[in-house]
Amino acid sequence: MRKNAFLFLLLAFACSGTLLAQASIFFEIRNERTVTHPTLGAADAIDLYMHASLTGTFHSRGQIYLSYNTNRFGQGVHASGNVAYEHADLLAGELIFLGDTTPKYATINVIDNGIDKVVFTWQSNFLSFTPNPLVHNEVPDTATHLYTIYVKVAANGQPSRLALDANLMRGQQFMITNNGGIPTEVAYTDGFLPVEMLSFQADKFGDENVMLTWETAKELNNDKFVIEKKRDEGEFEAIGEVKGAGTTDDVQHYTFLDKTGLAEQNYYRLRQVDIDGSITYSDIVEVGFDAYANDRFVVYPSPATDHTYLKAISELDGDYRVSVLDLTGKKVKELTFTKDTPTSGMRIDLSGISDGMYFVRTVSPLGTAYINRVLKVEQR
Repeated sequence: MRKNAFLFLLLAFACSGTLLAQASIFFEIRNERTVTHPTLGAADAIDLYMHASLTGTFHSRGQIYLSYNTNRFGQGVHASGNVAYEHADLLAGELIFLGDTTPKYATINVIDNGIDKVVFTWQSNFLSFTPNPLVHNEVPDTATHLYTIYVKVAANGQPSRLALDANLMRGQQFMITNNGGIPTEVAYTDGFLPVEMLSFQADKFGDENVMLTWETAKELNNDKFVIEKKRDEGEFEAIGEVKGAGTTDDVQHYTFLDKTGLAEQNYYRLRQVDIDGSITYSDIVEVGFDAYANDRFVVYPSPATDHTYLKAISELDGDYRVSVLDLTGKKVKELTFTKDTPTSGMRIDLSGISDGMYFVRTVSPLGTAYINRVLKVEQR
């Protein structure tokens, strides 16, 4: 999950291939907020935390890929001078060496990675030393502050969406582990998210409610999802919880109906909570209030047996994507409603679909999605 607590599996091998140690490293984003920075002005800030599953793990260098919403921050924030950072506890400390005071760590590189990611690389100033508390910092087994990062806000009214990029971070990190007195520096091997998200979407449901649906490909120790909502420029607040599946490699489908009412713009995210309390945030999805768009289609007949029709009741601005969803949010049909569809409507074949209630979802050419109608299927 784009989230923001990432789990990477660290495997240390000797030259012979013997397994020496295994540790898990977690990164977590906390305290998302908007502040006034002394040089950037209005900026969104996050605190980046890290912890290890095993004591005796010292870090020598690492690399963080932070992705962001270009609609809010612009493109290439480093090249534009729109990003800043501060070292925190895990990058703190100094060593008096040959009469000089030298910080234990330095951020040696900050660069853009494409238009929507910025990379931070930190490194010990004492790489050649055997790992020990004097010259390297141990990564505790509880979340500990690594960085505070600031990104200048270029356009208000857009969701922040600051997140760690797991795919780019895999294989890029380096740690020093102290395995029974044997120092070993290794790269992160293939990592994985505690929860691997397949999709997350928000659809208007009726005139005042929103249906949230999401799917996961696999889950590891997933306790629950906390659904959070922000209205316009307000703060995110929890509006409900859905129990997770624990540990599974099977695709899971989830739904949550938000009955707290709609504002002009509504933003949602999922806070995924592991059994050990670690958290991951999803991407932010949004849905707007547009009563007219919700009435562009009609479904008939309903109840239906082997087929039904979807009919446009006003002129469309392009082709619409159409999905039939069951009550868990799983897609059972996918079609395209084109501008040239006959006035009688588009026939939707329902043969082979089990009896029950279904939603008909339409997505406009601009990507605005709506749950348009509820369809009841009654097979003969």
